[in-house]
Amino acid sequence: MSDGKDSLDLSALGAAIPNSAELSAEDKANLVASIKNTLEGLASRHTDVLENLEPKVRKRVEKLREIQV
Repeated sequence: MSDGKDSLDLSALGAAIPNSAELSAEDKANLVASIKNTLEGLASRHTDVLENLEPKVRKRVEKLREIQV
């Protein structure tokens, strides 16, 4: 399962965090934006995985989601 698709690039997050101990408002905004972009990328990747499942498996996943709610 280590084909490179599952790796997470955190370089943008590292660039968004300054070296100082205290974050300015601008630094915080940049950090939040970077985390948000990373999460959106992960969410879109998750959707692709579900669409590629066999119909039987997709139905099982949908039923499990209903149970979790």
